[in-house]
Amino acid sequence: MTRIIKPDIHVVGVEVKAPFTAVYMSDTIKPRLWEEISKRSHEIKHQRKQASFIGVALSKNRIYHYIAGIEVTKPVQIPERMVGITLPAREYASYTHEGGGTRENTDQTYFYVLDKLRSQGLDHDPDAYSMEVHADLRTNKFTVCIPLRDE
Repeated sequence: MTRIIKPDIHVVGVEVKAPFTAVYMSDTIKPRLWEEISKRSHEIKHQRKQASFIGVALSKNRIYHYIAGIEVTKPVQIPERMVGITLPAREYASYTHEGGGTRENTDQTYFYVLDKLRSQGLDHDPDAYSMEVHADLRTNKFTVCIPLRDE
């Protein structure tokens, strides 16, 4: 696990908002979102030169919000049925997930990182979005970025 500071990040993509009790359906929903963004990526303007596919997630107030998207230089001219989000500059705990792509496997990675944070006297910020940064959607390897609470 590494502590990193990320600048403002702009993402344009497709989203799902669901009751947190329905998060078990993410094994079905998230792959569909990634498939859609892969097919429609050409519609997204102002992609960064080596744009990453970024999953943005927030689990708060009994709502699970997930955006499967692409990093852009500015979130303008957002295509129909897509959304844009800007994550402010902040510090994250970063860890590479190399396991399976199911919710259960990714949850284990999140729990591992959260446990490591606590053992180092750090805490995550539950009010901020976490990220999954994918270099290649064909693999189950991605970087998990969990926002840290300001000290």
